[in-house]
Amino acid sequence: MIRYTPLKSILNYVAKGARDNYNDPTLLHYALSAYRKYSVGERWKRTIEILPIVDNIVELPANLKQINRLTYSCHQPCAEDVDDLCAAIDTSTTTTDPAADNTPTNSIVPICATVYYTVFQESHFYRRMEVLKYIGVSNGLFCKDCPNLNCSGCQGTFSFNANNNLIIHTHSSGWVCLDYMGEITDDCGDLLIPDDEDLKQGLAYYADYMAARERMWTKEEQMANIANQSLQLAETRLKAYRGKAIMRNIDPQLLTAIRMQGIAYIYLPKVWNKPNVDIWRT
Repeated sequence: MIRYTPLKSILNYVAKGARDNYNDPTLLHYALSAYRKYSVGERWKRTIEILPIVDNIVELPANLKQINRLTYSCHQPCAEDVDDLCAAIDTSTTTTDPAADNTPTNSIVPICATVYYTVFQESHFYRRMEVLKYIGVSNGLFCKDCPNLNCSGCQGTFSFNANNNLIIHTHSSGWVCLDYMGEITDDCGDLLIPDDEDLKQGLAYYADYMAARERMWTKEEQMANIANQSLQLAETRLKAYRGKAIMRNIDPQLLTAIRMQGIAYIYLPKVWNKPNVDIWRT
């Protein structure tokens, strides 16, 4: 079970000199850029929301990264429908490498509570909803097998406007059920990060580095050295966190051999009764 903490908790680790010269939003912006670079699948969670259509427009959540499915209903959900929806959602995260964020063939894989989600899909409210067909140009915001891309016989259509909100071409009012992957936030909308000491220290060091780099251009003495030292410390901590996060997502049942750079294969003991195969074969 991964514990999460607000991103702003890293401010407790930021050097006093950086906090004296820069406001908290700026330092958090620096930390967030590093988090998005070094984080792995623990950054995402699946969310299902029912959103209103107002004058053909649906305002998308700010933390949305990928759309898994979009359906339409002309009926407003009742309290029981919302309860069923809440029970269907699992807060499990994913195991996608951020390096593949913009690669359509490596879309984020959602993990949900199978039993409850199946029950929700079989509910009277959900079964009345129709899949809408996407008629836009770019498919970058959709998962690989999104039904909205390959919808045959769908009457409703949608696309995106200049503000990246949905335009429902065939319905000026009603409701959509949006199944999507997004960054993890709390009830106040504040970004959450794994409560990992290496990660928090690394993000704080990166904020120190960016603050020192900005001050370096004002020709303040020693700022260049401070910036380089902070960057080295940040990379060390963030790589340590990334390594731990990757190891948490490895299935030992599938791991039988390790290939290290410049070294021959190291075969693990056959404690799982699996053959020695090269899982890095190219």
